[in-house]
Amino acid sequence: MAISKIGRNSTDTGITDGSDATAITIDSSEKVGIGTASPQDPLHVYLASGQRIARFEANSSTSAHIGFKANNTSLMPTIGVKDEDLYLSTGDAVEAFRIDANGHVTMPLQSAFCATMSANQNNLAINTDTVVAFNTERFDQNADYNTSTFTFTAPVTGKYQLNFYIRFDQLDQDADHYRTRIVTSNRTYETRVVDPSTYDTDTRYHGNSGSVFADMDSGDTATAQFFTANSGNAQVDLSEGHFSGYLVC
Repeated sequence: MAISKIGRNSTDTGITDGSDATAITIDSSEKVGIGTASPQDPLHVYLASGQRIARFEANSSTSAHIGFKANNTSLMPTIGVKDEDLYLSTGDAVEAFRIDANGHVTMPLQSAFCATMSANQNNLAINTDTVVAFNTERFDQNADYNTSTFTFTAPVTGKYQLNFYIRFDQLDQDADHYRTRIVTSNRTYETRVVDPSTYDTDTRYHGNSGSVFADMDSGDTATAQFFTANSGNAQVDLSEGHFSGYLVC
Protein backbone atom coordinates (compact mmCIF):
# COMPACT_ATOMS: atom_id res chain seq x y z
CA MET A 1 0.00 0.00 0.00
CA ALA A 2 1.34 3.44 -0.91
CA ILE A 3 0.52 6.44 1.29
CA SER A 4 -1.38 9.01 -0.77
CA LYS A 5 -2.44 11.59 1.82
CA ILE A 6 -1.77 12.72 5.37
CA GLY A 7 -4.53 14.89 6.78
CA ARG A 8 -5.94 16.29 10.01
CA ASN A 9 -9.43 17.35 11.03
CA SER A 10 -10.35 19.19 14.22
CA THR A 11 -9.50 16.22 16.45
CA ASP A 12 -7.77 13.42 14.54
CA THR A 13 -4.77 12.86 12.31
CA GLY A 14 -5.13 10.33 9.48
CA ILE A 15 -2.94 8.65 6.86
CA THR A 16 -4.87 7.24 3.90
CA ASP A 17 -3.96 4.87 1.10
CA GLY A 18 -4.62 5.19 -2.61
CA SER A 19 -8.26 4.15 -2.19
CA ASP A 20 -8.79 6.96 0.32
CA ALA A 21 -9.52 4.41 3.05
CA THR A 22 -8.17 5.19 6.50
CA ALA A 23 -4.88 3.32 7.06
CA ILE A 24 -3.61 4.93 10.29
CA THR A 25 -5.54 7.19 12.66
CA ILE A 26 -4.33 9.04 15.77
CA ASP A 27 -7.34 10.39 17.61
CA SER A 28 -7.59 13.22 20.12
CA SER A 29 -6.89 10.82 23.02
CA GLU A 30 -3.69 9.69 21.29
CA LYS A 31 -5.13 6.28 20.53
CA VAL A 32 -3.61 4.80 17.37
CA GLY A 33 -5.79 2.88 14.95
CA ILE A 34 -4.37 0.81 12.11
CA GLY A 35 -7.04 -0.19 9.63
CA THR A 36 -9.72 1.53 11.71
CA ALA A 37 -10.71 5.18 12.08
CA SER A 38 -12.17 4.57 15.57
CA PRO A 39 -9.44 3.07 17.79
CA GLN A 40 -10.75 1.66 21.08
CA ASP A 41 -7.38 1.05 22.77
CA PRO A 42 -3.98 2.78 22.87
CA LEU A 43 -3.09 0.61 19.85
CA HIS A 44 -6.02 -0.85 17.90
CA VAL A 45 -5.25 -2.99 14.83
CA TYR A 46 -8.11 -4.12 12.61
CA LEU A 47 -7.26 -7.06 10.35
CA ALA A 48 -8.91 -8.50 7.34
CA SER A 49 -9.47 -12.26 7.41
CA GLY A 50 -6.25 -14.24 7.15
CA GLN A 51 -3.87 -11.35 7.77
CA ARG A 52 -0.99 -11.35 10.28
CA ILE A 53 -1.02 -8.64 12.91
CA ALA A 54 2.72 -8.05 12.44
CA ARG A 55 5.85 -9.63 11.01
CA PHE A 56 9.37 -9.50 12.49
CA GLU A 57 12.10 -11.00 10.35
CA ALA A 58 15.79 -11.64 11.01
CA ASN A 59 18.55 -13.35 9.09
CA SER A 60 19.86 -16.80 10.08
CA SER A 61 22.56 -15.45 12.38
CA THR A 62 20.31 -13.37 14.64
CA SER A 63 16.99 -13.59 16.44
CA ALA A 64 13.91 -11.39 16.24
CA HIS A 65 12.19 -10.45 19.46
CA ILE A 66 9.68 -8.13 21.11
CA GLY A 67 10.49 -6.63 24.53
CA PHE A 68 8.08 -5.49 27.25
CA LYS A 69 9.17 -2.92 29.81
CA ALA A 70 7.29 -1.57 32.83
CA ASN A 71 8.00 1.73 34.55
CA ASN A 72 10.76 1.93 37.15
CA THR A 73 12.45 -1.30 36.12
CA SER A 74 15.39 -2.13 33.94
CA LEU A 75 14.08 -5.64 33.24
CA MET A 76 12.56 -6.41 29.87
CA PRO A 77 10.87 -9.81 29.31
CA THR A 78 10.87 -10.78 25.64
CA ILE A 79 9.06 -12.95 23.12
CA GLY A 80 11.29 -14.01 20.27
CA VAL A 81 12.20 -16.48 17.55
CA LYS A 82 15.52 -18.07 16.74
CA ASP A 83 16.31 -20.97 14.43
CA GLU A 84 12.56 -21.56 13.87
CA ASP A 85 11.94 -21.83 17.64
CA LEU A 86 9.60 -19.59 19.62
CA TYR A 87 10.81 -18.64 23.08
CA LEU A 88 9.90 -16.51 26.10
CA SER A 89 12.60 -14.98 28.24
CA THR A 90 12.40 -13.44 31.70
CA GLY A 91 13.38 -9.88 32.50
CA ASP A 92 16.99 -10.87 33.07
CA ALA A 93 17.17 -12.36 29.55
CA VAL A 94 17.09 -15.97 30.75
CA GLU A 95 15.12 -18.35 28.53
CA ALA A 96 12.09 -19.68 30.41
CA PHE A 97 9.97 -21.33 27.69
CA ARG A 98 10.67 -22.67 24.21
CA ILE A 99 8.60 -24.30 21.47
CA ASP A 100 10.74 -25.84 18.74
CA ALA A 101 9.87 -26.20 15.07
CA ASN A 102 8.30 -29.62 15.74
CA GLY A 103 6.08 -28.39 18.58
CA HIS A 104 8.14 -29.73 21.50
CA VAL A 105 7.84 -27.56 24.62
CA THR A 106 10.69 -27.15 27.12
CA MET A 107 10.85 -24.97 30.24
CA PRO A 108 14.48 -24.68 31.40
CA LEU A 109 13.57 -22.80 34.60
CA GLN A 110 10.65 -25.03 35.66
CA SER A 111 11.38 -26.59 39.03
CA ALA A 112 12.33 -30.29 38.61
CA PHE A 113 14.77 -32.52 40.48
CA CYS A 114 15.94 -36.09 40.91
CA ALA A 115 18.32 -37.28 43.63
CA THR A 116 19.75 -40.70 44.46
CA MET A 117 21.67 -42.34 47.32
CA SER A 118 25.45 -42.55 47.25
CA ALA A 119 25.59 -45.06 50.12
CA ASN A 120 23.32 -47.34 52.14
CA GLN A 121 21.69 -46.21 55.37
CA ASN A 122 22.25 -49.15 57.69
CA ASN A 123 20.72 -50.25 61.01
CA LEU A 124 18.26 -47.38 61.27
CA ALA A 125 16.98 -46.39 64.70
CA ILE A 126 13.62 -47.84 65.74
CA ASN A 127 10.54 -45.75 66.56
CA THR A 128 12.10 -42.77 64.79
CA ASP A 129 11.26 -41.00 61.56
CA THR A 130 14.42 -40.98 59.44
CA VAL A 131 14.82 -38.71 56.43
CA VAL A 132 16.13 -40.85 53.58
CA ALA A 133 19.57 -39.61 52.49
CA PHE A 134 19.06 -38.92 48.80
CA ASN A 135 22.31 -36.96 48.59
CA THR A 136 23.39 -37.12 44.94
CA GLU A 137 21.61 -35.01 42.31
CA ARG A 138 20.95 -36.44 38.88
CA PHE A 139 19.51 -33.05 37.97
CA ASP A 140 18.11 -30.02 39.79
CA GLN A 141 16.69 -27.71 37.18
CA ASN A 142 15.92 -24.70 39.38
CA ALA A 143 18.34 -25.41 42.29
CA ASP A 144 15.50 -26.21 44.73
CA TYR A 145 16.92 -29.45 46.21
CA ASN A 146 19.40 -29.56 49.09
CA THR A 147 21.75 -32.57 49.05
CA SER A 148 22.86 -31.93 52.65
CA THR A 149 19.39 -32.00 54.21
CA PHE A 150 17.80 -34.20 51.49
CA THR A 151 15.04 -31.61 51.21
CA PHE A 152 13.11 -30.10 48.32
CA THR A 153 11.90 -26.50 48.80
CA ALA A 154 9.03 -25.22 46.67
CA PRO A 155 10.05 -22.01 44.86
CA VAL A 156 6.45 -20.88 44.26
CA THR A 157 2.98 -21.78 45.47
CA GLY A 158 1.52 -24.53 43.28
CA LYS A 159 0.85 -28.24 42.81
CA TYR A 160 3.86 -30.57 42.77
CA GLN A 161 4.29 -34.20 41.73
CA LEU A 162 6.61 -35.97 44.21
CA ASN A 163 7.89 -39.55 43.83
CA PHE A 164 10.34 -41.90 45.49
CA TYR A 165 11.61 -45.46 45.38
CA ILE A 166 13.65 -47.16 48.07
CA ARG A 167 14.84 -50.73 48.57
CA PHE A 168 14.71 -52.27 52.06
CA ASP A 169 17.49 -54.76 52.81
CA GLN A 170 17.63 -57.29 55.67
CA LEU A 171 14.15 -56.71 57.05
CA ASP A 172 13.86 -58.11 60.56
CA GLN A 173 10.84 -60.42 60.87
CA ASP A 174 10.35 -59.39 64.51
CA ALA A 175 9.74 -55.71 63.74
CA ASP A 176 6.15 -54.58 64.18
CA HIS A 177 6.06 -52.79 60.82
CA TYR A 178 8.03 -50.60 58.41
CA ARG A 179 6.49 -47.41 57.04
CA THR A 180 7.38 -44.87 54.35
CA ARG A 181 5.91 -41.44 53.80
CA ILE A 182 6.35 -38.16 51.94
CA VAL A 183 6.32 -35.29 54.41
CA THR A 184 5.60 -31.71 53.28
CA SER A 185 5.11 -28.56 55.32
CA ASN A 186 1.36 -28.75 54.70
CA ARG A 187 0.74 -32.42 55.46
CA THR A 188 2.11 -35.96 55.68
CA TYR A 189 1.32 -38.53 52.98
CA GLU A 190 1.54 -42.17 54.04
CA THR A 191 2.73 -44.23 51.08
CA ARG A 192 3.14 -47.80 52.31
CA VAL A 193 3.25 -50.01 55.42
CA VAL A 194 5.06 -53.36 55.41
CA ASP A 195 4.32 -56.04 58.04
CA PRO A 196 7.38 -58.36 58.10
CA SER A 197 5.58 -60.95 60.27
CA THR A 198 3.82 -62.17 57.13
CA TYR A 199 7.14 -63.67 55.96
CA ASP A 200 8.55 -66.96 57.22
CA THR A 201 11.97 -65.46 57.95
CA ASP A 202 13.95 -62.24 57.72
CA THR A 203 13.62 -60.76 54.23
CA ARG A 204 16.73 -59.87 52.22
CA TYR A 205 15.13 -57.38 49.80
CA HIS A 206 11.87 -55.49 49.55
CA GLY A 207 11.13 -52.68 47.08
CA ASN A 208 8.98 -49.78 48.20
CA SER A 209 7.73 -46.75 46.27
CA GLY A 210 5.31 -43.87 46.70
CA SER A 211 4.03 -40.77 44.93
CA VAL A 212 1.72 -37.88 45.65
CA PHE A 213 0.30 -34.83 43.87
CA ALA A 214 0.83 -32.29 46.65
CA ASP A 215 -0.18 -28.70 47.24
CA MET A 216 2.79 -26.65 48.43
CA ASP A 217 3.22 -22.99 49.29
CA SER A 218 6.29 -20.98 48.40
CA GLY A 219 9.05 -21.98 50.81
CA ASP A 220 7.38 -25.25 51.87
CA THR A 221 9.63 -28.29 52.09
CA ALA A 222 9.29 -31.97 51.20
CA THR A 223 11.29 -35.04 52.27
CA ALA A 224 10.97 -38.81 51.93
CA GLN A 225 10.97 -40.50 55.33
CA PHE A 226 11.21 -44.02 56.79
CA PHE A 227 9.98 -45.39 60.12
CA THR A 228 10.55 -48.71 61.92
CA ALA A 229 7.96 -49.45 64.64
CA ASN A 230 9.10 -51.92 67.29
CA SER A 231 9.27 -52.33 71.05
CA GLY A 232 12.58 -54.18 71.03
CA ASN A 233 15.50 -54.77 68.69
CA ALA A 234 14.94 -54.53 64.96
CA GLN A 235 17.00 -53.46 62.02
CA VAL A 236 16.75 -52.60 58.37
CA ASP A 237 19.05 -51.14 55.71
CA LEU A 238 18.01 -48.73 52.97
CA SER A 239 19.65 -48.77 49.54
CA GLU A 240 19.23 -48.06 45.82
CA GLY A 241 16.62 -45.36 45.92
CA HIS A 242 15.66 -42.13 44.19
CA PHE A 243 13.56 -39.08 45.06
CA SER A 244 12.13 -36.82 42.35
CA GLY A 245 9.58 -34.10 41.81
CA TYR A 246 8.49 -31.22 39.62
CA LEU A 247 6.11 -28.27 39.50
CA VAL A 248 2.98 -29.20 37.55
CA CYS A 249 0.80 -26.13 37.80
